[in-house]
Amino acid sequence: MKKKEQELLNYLSEFSKPIRSAEIANALDISVRSVKNYVHNINSLYGKNIILSSRNGYELNLQNNYSLVLTNSSQQIPQTLEERSFFIIRHI
Repeated sequence: MKKKEQELLNYLSEFSKPIRSAEIANALDISVRSVKNYVHNINSLYGKNIILSSRNGYELNLQNNYSLVLTNSSQQIPQTLEERSFFIIRHI
């Protein structure tokens, strides 16, 4: 999971009501389109609706155990060449 996707989950976990994409984008310093892409990526990656969307905005689905997603996201996939090199060397 990308760092910004994890930040999105953390941000949404602070609220118990839907948050509009413009507010999320402003808080995370990303575009509204990026918010929509991150929500789609998170939901498709985990095969369930971790983040619910409605006319009122986005919110975490409290019936799904999104804390499991946050825990599993600590094992990030290396993104840069240097990170991948260190990742491979550590596993060898």
